Amino acid sequence: GDVSHEFDEYGYCLCGEWDSVQYWFDIYTVEDLYDFARRVNVGNVKLNARLMNDIVINENVLDSAGNLNEGTFKSWTPIKLYRGVFDGNNHVIKGVYIPAGGNKMGFISSLSDGKVSNLGIEDSYMRSYSYGRAGGISGDLWSASIVNSYYIGVVSCNGYRVGGIASWSEYNSAISNCYFVGKLIDEDGNKAASVCPSKDGTSIIENCYAMSFSEPADSDLYRSFKSGKIAFLLQKGQIEHVWGQKLGVDPLPVLGGDALFPIACTSESIDNYSNILDTNLVHNLDNHCVCTTCGYRDTTCVIKHVYDHCVCIYCGLVSHEFENCYCRNCALQDTTCTEHI
Repeated sequence: GDVSHEFDEYGYCLCGEWDSVQYWFDIYTVEDLYDFARRVNVGNVKLNARLMNDIVINENVLDSAGNLNEGTFKSWTPIKLYRGVFDGNNHVIKGVYIPAGGNKMGFISSLSDGKVSNLGIEDSYMRSYSYGRAGGISGDLWSASIVNSYYIGVVSCNGYRVGGIASWSEYNSAISNCYFVGKLIDEDGNKAASVCPSKDGTSIIENCYAMSFSEPADSDLYRSFKSGKIAFLLQKGQIEHVWGQKLGVDPLPVLGGDALFPIACTSESIDNYSNILDTNLVHNLDNHCVCTTCGYRDTTCVIKHVYDHCVCIYCGLVSHEFENCYCRNCALQDTTCTEHI
């Protein structure tokens, strides 16, 4: 009665079964990206994917004010329903152009029981003629998450919900460590910049930031983006290096960009960051090597994990102590054990 599958390079077994968990669709080119979307839209909704390069679909879609430039652009057909994991791998997709989307519109129309992470979408334009929802990365979220991602561009919807990352978040969904810079338009005109304007009580939107293309250059919000403060806050507390910004070069936070360090241990200043670490600066570090004042993480100190049911309350690290096939702390069964019955 044992079953053993031998999957080919596309994740299919000779018996016809498809391995949606172990198989990853690697995206290197524009053609790969469109092939991935086609596969999902014909039914492989759990197809996991990751970007291996920056992808440029179109160039110069928007001008400096966020207006649509004249010209002919290659259109993107939104991924209708997605239940897999899309790992942007700290890469960027540029020039996503949707001139006439449906009632749920975005790079992904509906993200359900899935996840998008480490993805940037830039210089993009999305417009829906239907009455509905529109979001830069996903039209809506259902038991899904978008983390460490951003959208720079225009989202226009002839409807009642429009957001820079998503328009609606429901059923234990989460949007975290994300930002939006651009223009939101609905049937009543321009909307205030927002990562996600609507959510139910079970969903979480945390550590996210939004700014309009028309934000005054002398405003605190504009200066926070330019000075590195937003990039520092997006990275704050994370163990892996995700967010950075080369000050004086990058006007906005960059995935995998130059690391930022506080030049003073305070949470008040806007212009408080540098790309150079001051080794003489003293921080108030907690058990997880994070400064309780400014949020700086000291990667040279030793993390002191504090576990609750085998999960560290600081970083989420899972550590089990198995004895006779079961964890003595949380009773999880060790399914890899072959010595006990």
